[in-house]
Amino acid sequence: MRTTVLTIALFLGACSGESGSPDSGIIPTQCAPGDCSAFNRECGYYTPTGGTCLDCGDCAAPLTCGGSGMAGRCGCRPPTCEEGVSCGTVVDPCGGASIECGACTGPETCGGAGTPNVCGASVGLGGRCGARSRCTSGECCARGNTMVCATLDAMGNCPLATGPDLLVDRPTAEASITFEDLTVPADYCAIDDGCLPGPGTYRLLRFSTLIGNAGTEDLVIGDPDSTPGFAFAQCHAHYHYDDYVEYRLKDSNGQVVRSGFKAGFCVEDTLRLDTNADPDPIYFCDQALGGVQGIQKGWGDLYLANLDCQWVDITGVVPGNYVLEVEVNPAKKTPEVDFDNNVAAVPVIIR
Repeated sequence: MRTTVLTIALFLGACSGESGSPDSGIIPTQCAPGDCSAFNRECGYYTPTGGTCLDCGDCAAPLTCGGSGMAGRCGCRPPTCEEGVSCGTVVDPCGGASIECGACTGPETCGGAGTPNVCGASVGLGGRCGARSRCTSGECCARGNTMVCATLDAMGNCPLATGPDLLVDRPTAEASITFEDLTVPADYCAIDDGCLPGPGTYRLLRFSTLIGNAGTEDLVIGDPDSTPGFAFAQCHAHYHYDDYVEYRLKDSNGQVVRSGFKAGFCVEDTLRLDTNADPDPIYFCDQALGGVQGIQKGWGDLYLANLDCQWVDITGVVPGNYVLEVEVNPAKKTPEVDFDNNVAAVPVIIR
């Protein structure tokens, strides 16, 4: 009954007086092809008073029905920019002047979801998908009330969420914020790591970072000697795990004014966060003892504020209100249940 009522409603709406064009997606099959010139119409659908619904025809590309602003007439629709959606150079298909719609804000890129001149993003397994986010692998399917990228099961259904799920503990970052003036020599390892540009005195915003695994499975990174993603740091004489955590300081307009990163040189079970988790740590970094890096489910990996690169360089930043964003797995190279909980935002006042 509900489907029948909806069909009738669509038909009546499409065939009443000022009806929609074929571009609207509503094609009432009950409308008969006919000559609409007596009604000053050449396209779309129209129902004369007391008559039957007429299909007035289509427009030849690049013209669209009503494109010039006149219902039932073929014309050119001038390009427009929709704020926060449109991007890049939008060409007028009818030969008029092109317009510039600007750039997208990260992580979206222009055409990133496959639609030209529309901001969008490509997301991996576990990421949220939709009109402006395209799955790089798997299918976009409904998991409860959320659309996610997942590999469908044998029945074509969206599977339940399984896997690691990394998140940043916001209270840990917020409670540990301190400011420091640090003078470093030319051989300081943080320079070699890329956390500072060179020797000198810097004003640093320091904070601790706690990465938890709230998923159903362990995050297994592996042995640095045989696992991709690790790079040997000569200054520290140990391996760094790339693209682990990224820091961004944003102003009141949401613009990034400074950034930083943490090479996760030792990703291990530091704190048990879930009382139901295994009480003993599994992942540790001592290779001489056969250590394998990772975070088991229900545990966390803690980096204290006094460690190198646990900072954002705020030298010369204007005093004011800012937001510190801490994001784990920013490059999404590690599959997760959910990428949308990977960022913690903390208010910061710089004086």
